[in-house]
Amino acid sequence: MKAEIVLIGAVELLVVLIGIFYAYPELVPEKNVALEKEALVENFTLETEYSSGGSGERSLIEFTPSINEIRQVLKEDRIDEVTYSDDFNCVEFSFGLMRALKDKGIYSCVAWAVFEDGSHALVAVNSSYYGVIYIEPQTDKIIYDLKEGDNYCDVVGWNCEWEIQKIKSCFSEIDY
Repeated sequence: MKAEIVLIGAVELLVVLIGIFYAYPELVPEKNVALEKEALVENFTLETEYSSGGSGERSLIEFTPSINEIRQVLKEDRIDEVTYSDDFNCVEFSFGLMRALKDKGIYSCVAWAVFEDGSHALVAVNSSYYGVIYIEPQTDKIIYDLKEGDNYCDVVGWNCEWEIQKIKSCFSEIDY
């Protein structure tokens, strides 16, 4: 069953709220803060509206797009043609692809492949048929089965050794 959820400036509002909590910790009650943050994220993700471009128009964000819808965005998107640099690294590639997906009404988030000596940003999407898939935004490679213990470089065809210790994304359990 397709789940369609409406969001209002989801990323922007969440960043503002988290920023307020960190800037003004006295505003956060002494209760179980981890549970409150978890509830905030769950409610925010599932019950808010998204408004594009500040126009006041409401649009639906597709939380479970088909693989063909995702492939179409990748075909039209040009982020994979940008050259990697210190000023444009894996995080910027991921944000660029997320913006392209959002513009087509597809929900996605940054995913982190955590290695022993660092981490790498990629994009996670919950597809209708395959469930959560990952996209390497530098190459547009769709990864259907990424798991801890995999050598990320082998998965995406790069010449390096990055054994995945953990994968984190908005589709993972919340870890505070």
